[in-house]
Amino acid sequence: MTSPPSSMRTRKSSFWKMYLIKCLMPGLDSMQNQESGSGQKVKMQQKLAGILINQRKRMAVFFYAKAKETWEGALDYCRTHYNDLASLSTKEKMDSALLEITQAETEYVWTGLRHLAGDWLWVTGDDLNYTAWYQNEQPQCPARELHCGALDKQTKLWTHRDCEEKLSFFCQYGVMKQTNL
Repeated sequence: MTSPPSSMRTRKSSFWKMYLIKCLMPGLDSMQNQESGSGQKVKMQQKLAGILINQRKRMAVFFYAKAKETWEGALDYCRTHYNDLASLSTKEKMDSALLEITQAETEYVWTGLRHLAGDWLWVTGDDLNYTAWYQNEQPQCPARELHCGALDKQTKLWTHRDCEEKLSFFCQYGVMKQTNL
């Protein structure tokens, strides 16, 4: 038996990937598949702006929430409605978030970056190998109230902020393995 032409396999593969995404995220109103040189991108129109990142067989969907919350409030909101506050743990994720930050109604936007027990970490458990700190300096021993990480709309870099500030935030819908269907 001969295999179908590659264009047919690609269409079927794209269809099943989109079907899988829609099943995992039933709240999405619409999706539009576009191919680019860097991989598959999916644009979603919903009350919250969303982006899908293809990162070597791992995909994460981020949503920019216009609501203003403290860092803990944002964490609770994201964990209730999505999976977590967003982890911008790679350059690709950071670049994608930067495309959305222009919509921010606050100067800073909460991320899942937090200082605990003397270290900065992502609440998702992602490694902190990639960094984008303001002035290229990771705060070593920030004041107690400045233990929460945000993305600065102007500098487009990470900074530490007072966890009680009410800011917009990025949620992460989750990470799922991309399959070759």
